[in-house]
Amino acid sequence: MGGILCCCAGQAACCAGEAFCRVICCACKACGVNPKNFAKISYVLFDTFWVAISILLMFTLQPLFEKYDYLLECNEESGGGSACFGTSAVLRMSFVLFIFHLMILLTILPKIPCSSIFHDGCWTIKFLIVVAIYIAVFWIPNNFYWGWAHFARIVSGLYLIIQVILLIIVAYSLNDKLVGEFENGNGCLGGVLISITTIFTLGSIAFIVMQYIWFRECAGPIVIVTYTLVFVIIFYALIPIRTRKDSSIFTSSMVSAYVVFLSWSAIASMPDEQCNPFLYKDENLVSQIIIGGFFTFSSLIGISVLTTNKNVKSGGPNDNDKKIGENAKYVLAEDMEEAKPENLDNVEVNGQVKSPRELGIFPITSSTLIFQFIMLLASLYYPMLITNWGDPKINDNKSNFFQANWISFWVKLCSQWVCIALYSFSLLAPLLCKNRDFY
Repeated sequence: MGGILCCCAGQAACCAGEAFCRVICCACKACGVNPKNFAKISYVLFDTFWVAISILLMFTLQPLFEKYDYLLECNEESGGGSACFGTSAVLRMSFVLFIFHLMILLTILPKIPCSSIFHDGCWTIKFLIVVAIYIAVFWIPNNFYWGWAHFARIVSGLYLIIQVILLIIVAYSLNDKLVGEFENGNGCLGGVLISITTIFTLGSIAFIVMQYIWFRECAGPIVIVTYTLVFVIIFYALIPIRTRKDSSIFTSSMVSAYVVFLSWSAIASMPDEQCNPFLYKDENLVSQIIIGGFFTFSSLIGISVLTTNKNVKSGGPNDNDKKIGENAKYVLAEDMEEAKPENLDNVEVNGQVKSPRELGIFPITSSTLIFQFIMLLASLYYPMLITNWGDPKINDNKSNFFQANWISFWVKLCSQWVCIALYSFSLLAPLLCKNRDFY
């Protein structure tokens, strides 16, 4: 009987993996995504699924434990009682995803056909690997995850800086894509461009006005909101000067929305009851997690679909110079020539020689390695996003670790400063260094 159940479970897992691949491929093809990037998008959605599972374990299984404690109980290594369903559920999943992406990164380093096969496919096996590791880590003592939380907090600061860079790159790339399609006669995308710009712009204005109302009791928050407003105005004011050909009100609206969000998120994380009216409101934390998660998801999906062709030149007078503005994009984007399946050798499968195109695999490029490294760092950032950079009590069954704290305040504020500095430089650099191309 047990063998039959295991067989059925295995068949179900295989079917689920195949269905997952087909859904992703069909959706990506419909959106015009390069086939090389299908796997990258799958990794982002794969991680999102597991993070959602860990949140579900944290918020749903603990109430169930209180009713059915005779059915649900954690082992002693994981804290006993319902401790493994609380904060540690998120930290354990973070550790599991870190191991998973480290394994993927080490597997694809040789850049051989087998690396490509495992990176682009084998999703059922990957699913089972994550499940197996997640079950195994429940036997790791909770003291380990206390240290893991502190390690994640340190590395997540680095990831937030990278995320700022990713968002700016995505803003410029998306603007370039939408404007190009609109100029080629696709009026629908022109409407999308205007709609998104309007939503971000009006949303930023409304958010700034509300912050002046919410945080009017203290001078510190007002200073933060005021300089945020000043830089948002500067971002929009520089666009008519046309310092960059790939910039527009659209790019400034996206970056401004993120800058305004960081100002609110930082102030709302201040552990000061007089200055922070949201200190004891649950909806404050939920809003921060949802909006912060949206920007993280958008940045990862954005770099997942980036493609470029390094052999195509713009024909400008400075083609022989490095285009500083595209250096970061060239590092992250998949080169269409380099990523062709024809660049791989044929592979023998079940006694038959098949071409890489028949197998649907693509070469492992430097961009692929960098993407997996970013996903590795993102796995450390997830628990910080969900716990508001707090110092969670691993054995606390109440999971009351979402309190505001100064670490969260300063991390978010410094991230805002980095975002302002980088985007300002991207707009002003063409004026300061006129002998270089920045687009």
